[in-house]
Amino acid sequence: MNIKQAFHISFQSLLKNKMRALQSTSIFIVALISVFTVICIAQGLLNQIKIQVANYNFGVIWVSVYERMDTFSRDTLTDEDWQRLVQENPDLICAVSPIVYVFNYVDGLVYDDKLYGNNEVIIEGVNEDFIKINKVLQIEQGRFLQHMDVEREQNVCVIGSNIANKIIDGNALGQSVKIAGNNFSVIGVLKEIDVDAENWNNTVLLPSSCALKITGADYHAETFGGIGSYFSSYFVGVKSAESVVDARVAIRSMLESCLNTTDVANITPLKWQEKQMSQGLSVVFAPFVLFSFLVLMVGGCGIMNMMVVLVKERTKEIGIRKAFGATNTDIQKQFLCESVCITIIGCVVGIVFAVPIIYIVCAILHLPLDVIGIPLIPLVGTVLVAVGTGMLFGTYPAQQAAKLEPVAAINSD
Repeated sequence: MNIKQAFHISFQSLLKNKMRALQSTSIFIVALISVFTVICIAQGLLNQIKIQVANYNFGVIWVSVYERMDTFSRDTLTDEDWQRLVQENPDLICAVSPIVYVFNYVDGLVYDDKLYGNNEVIIEGVNEDFIKINKVLQIEQGRFLQHMDVEREQNVCVIGSNIANKIIDGNALGQSVKIAGNNFSVIGVLKEIDVDAENWNNTVLLPSSCALKITGADYHAETFGGIGSYFSSYFVGVKSAESVVDARVAIRSMLESCLNTTDVANITPLKWQEKQMSQGLSVVFAPFVLFSFLVLMVGGCGIMNMMVVLVKERTKEIGIRKAFGATNTDIQKQFLCESVCITIIGCVVGIVFAVPIIYIVCAILHLPLDVIGIPLIPLVGTVLVAVGTGMLFGTYPAQQAAKLEPVAAINSD
């Protein structure tokens, strides 16, 4: 009996025992749903991190100044310090922009007397060089922020495509939106981003000077450090990926010169953050994957138990088949193929049920479905492990079936 015939006989046998097969594979299917879901979500988050890093021009170094642990005083860096860094390192650094996270300090954005909360819009303060650092941002209408807007604290803003199309719903240029009680005129609309890793489509970018007025002194006194025109969180754009290490050295030298120390600042290339976050995700998801595979083993035990019961119930059938010339190998093939059929059916059902669960989880995590893709290698590996599990736990029942003597099997009750 060849493999094709063995699978055909096995499939016909499972059709006769549908309820028992379903009961034995239920745990197996749950385990596969868990594995598929965890793998896809983990892959999606990893892809999102990579896209986020790729959004920036060649490389970005994030610098933040925090509280001294010895004196509990905060050091500050002026905008002039950073501009001097750019001028002294033209081959390494292309631009620097402060980042002021306004959305932590306001309820959201108001347009046409309707409030759109921080779950719908992201409000940040940057300067005119931010678009040079973030290569994914492009202006579709109007213009980006200019140095004059920052210097004169102009109440203007650049908005993402979703805000322009879904909130303002029309020609957004010149329209007025209210943030923290202040009216801001829309001067530019960002081009829509297909794979939006950082929700740029829902972002409002203000001049950093205006953002500082909104957040107030507490933003600096309690969170980062400095007052007035000082900033404590910066994105430094590096001209090439190969220059990241040298640029980091230049930044450390500048901090040493201005603050007499580098112990009060984080200097982290975003590429390094990608690696750290990827490792962190691996640590977070590892227990879930391990648990799912343990449940997979439990499901394999369920399949083995079912196959043992089937062997006992079909003792006469096995005896008759042997009497008509079926060999021990034929019997083993049949029962092994039945185990494999059960695992394949479990894989198909697991994938079918995992898809809507992945959609729901993505909606909860605000994870764009576009970034998930299909992690073929992990999924194929999971399917192979599942099939291997079916074969492993189907071996014992198959051997027990093959050992039955024809006469004793036919005469069994």
